[in-house]
Amino acid sequence: MKPIRIKTEVYCISTFAKHYGFAYSTVRSYYQKGYRDEHLLRALQKNPRLNTKTVKINGKYFKNRLAAANFYHIPPATFYRYDRRGQLKKLIRKYSSFQKSKQSK
Repeated sequence: MKPIRIKTEVYCISTFAKHYGFAYSTVRSYYQKGYRDEHLLRALQKNPRLNTKTVKINGKYFKNRLAAANFYHIPPATFYRYDRRGQLKKLIRKYSSFQKSKQSK
């Protein structure tokens, strides 16, 4: 376990990522670059691509991109990748049709 200490709490990378709403791979990447503890949190919060307040997709508002990915049952890394490319609508259509085909079976 790679400990991350924020005030009196100690997190592993995965629980830290879930608690603060960041992708595990992003947190791990910053950790590997040498960011630790409070510095890690500040670096992630300063990044404007990661620090989005609300996200609107198809008329629905989400607290962050992770919440939107979970709502649509899409793996967060896939969701973020398509978001960077500007192809979220395509991804959501793809997963929506996939979910409908699973339910009809």
